[in-house]
Amino acid sequence: MKKIILIITAVVCSMNVAADGFEYNYLAFTRSNGVDQTVSVGDLKIVFQEGQLVCTNADGTTSFPLSDLTKMYFTDEPTGIDEVTAGNSRSTVEVFSLSGIAFGTFADIDSAKSRLKAGVYVIKQGNKTTKIAIK
Repeated sequence: MKKIILIITAVVCSMNVAADGFEYNYLAFTRSNGVDQTVSVGDLKIVFQEGQLVCTNADGTTSFPLSDLTKMYFTDEPTGIDEVTAGNSRSTVEVFSLSGIAFGTFADIDSAKSRLKAGVYVIKQGNKTTKIAIK
């Protein structure tokens, strides 16, 4: 049933979406951990393969496990918050506040998450920097 609902939503998002005179620029996905992630709807193509919802647009390709998605909706504001992927979860991470204050270096993302209070943080992992939200 969940897959059918996601397919219907994907068909709707592949059209030029406008409601009440507002044009939405992003499709947002809420994961089971409460993290929202947006993708631009410009030239967006969505396919379902091997239990994944795969979004491809001019920015690249983003995959979401279907079992991890709780909500999908259109918005005009990007979240700008990504989750550090499991493939990188075992390398050293540096944690900063949004204003650039260093919170420390941790052995991996899991140990950082367990020691941080609720909030939004900048995580530097190797040459990749991303924002995370901890609830």
